[in-house]
Amino acid sequence: MEIKEIQSIQDLESIGSLEDVIEQLNKKIFPLFIKADSFEDLFQKLSVLKKNWVPFIEGPFVSEQAKYIYCLTELEGESRNKVLGINDECYESVEAAKKWRRTIESYVHPDKGGSSQAFDILRNLYDVMVDDEEYEDD
Repeated sequence: MEIKEIQSIQDLESIGSLEDVIEQLNKKIFPLFIKADSFEDLFQKLSVLKKNWVPFIEGPFVSEQAKYIYCLTELEGESRNKVLGINDECYESVEAAKKWRRTIESYVHPDKGGSSQAFDILRNLYDVMVDDEEYEDD
């Protein structure tokens, strides 16, 4: 099992002794160095690494925020909609559209380190979803 695939303390224990696992991890993160007194302590430290250290992050983006900003500002059409999770329900239900917008808004809002451009595009997409719903009700 690869270190970045570890999901539990039991996964760590299945690799070997605490010292062996620490040694394997330290080889992967060199020049960083981890010390731990227990598998629980090591698992906590590994969880932080998996969340914040680029070699342990899956996919091409360093964060969800970067992914959403890129998708909103650089992609268009079906590919953008797929990555952003835009589906028919977003156009059929105002509540679904609001939930979708709030989720992505939490990543791209300029006050949270996001992008004004991505935020504006998000609002425009949401307005189209909601406007379509309002016209259907007439």
